[in-house]
Amino acid sequence: MRAGCPTYRFFHLIYPHNLKRSITIRVFMASGRLVQRYFHFDQKERKDFFITSIILSLILFFFVWRTTDYDLVSALASYFQFFIIVIGSLFLFVAVPKWFAIHRHYTAQYQGWLMASLIGFVVSFTTYGFVPLLFPGLIEIQRIDRLRHGKVFPGENRYDIFTILSLAPITSIFLSIILQFFFQLTDLPFFYAGMVFSAALAFFSLLPFSKNIGAHLFYTNKTNYFFLLFFSFSFFIFTIAGLFFSAVFATILTGILWLLSKKHLKKQYGV
Repeated sequence: MRAGCPTYRFFHLIYPHNLKRSITIRVFMASGRLVQRYFHFDQKERKDFFITSIILSLILFFFVWRTTDYDLVSALASYFQFFIIVIGSLFLFVAVPKWFAIHRHYTAQYQGWLMASLIGFVVSFTTYGFVPLLFPGLIEIQRIDRLRHGKVFPGENRYDIFTILSLAPITSIFLSIILQFFFQLTDLPFFYAGMVFSAALAFFSLLPFSKNIGAHLFYTNKTNYFFLLFFSFSFFIFTIAGLFFSAVFATILTGILWLLSKKHLKKQYGV
């Protein structure tokens, strides 16, 4: 049946939901094909991901070790649990921006910052886990030229880059909130370690170093970056302190900071 014939127009006038359902199915199918084609981890990404996970697992182990006595068997068992935590948290940290970038017609490639991770390992070891420095690395954004062609802003624009990269720490914060809920229900150290690690991952990834996500967020949107950094820092401190509603307290502090700086932001940037 042709789209221009009266019967076709009459059918979709009576049953508009069928047309909407057809469009929705086609959109999902197109998105699925894009994800299937571009969502992958190449060999270098897998290598960086695996090495970074091992180092970050050791840092998490040192952090918990300072308040827990281990023998050899329990230490190995605990490290295996921490490795699972780090693998899961770091995978979501990278995978969610990757998935969203594809839908914005970009690719996101993970690059580990191994030198900084080793420095964090040494600092954590020498301070007996008191200073858990976590540097997960960078997610590099590149446009897909054939898909970006024809858009109003076909190149890499700041809004897209900030939105994609900010999803990494935001995902870690949401994961930490979920693990906090499970920790309150079960009181298991596994969930405590997971919520602390996810909160720390979000904060340290936002620090403005050249091979960190934070530097790229700073250059794309300084105002939003500053508030996101302050929120993640507050959330990290409250999470370590064991406050159940750490996200609520961090939101209140960030809101107060926004109100205090509102006049300056309006004068400086017109926001």
